[in-house]
Amino acid sequence: MHVTRQLPSQVIGSGGRSGRLVNSGLRDRQKCLLATHLRATLLANNLQALYASWQFAAQICGHCEMQSSGLFA
Repeated sequence: MHVTRQLPSQVIGSGGRSGRLVNSGLRDRQKCLLATHLRATLLANNLQALYASWQFAAQICGHCEMQSSGLFA
């Protein structure tokens, strides 16, 4: 999933220690914590997230639904 590849770069790039104003630093830290939480949630629920995305794809594409009917019982 492309989401799991995008989140780590946001975590690395949002340190908030480059001498900016305190408010912007706090905002960057909140973004960093949120991204870290989302990444951890995605890693912990990887199979569930994959299954949910597969179900969503099946809903918008009848061909996918026919092909995936045997994969997840």
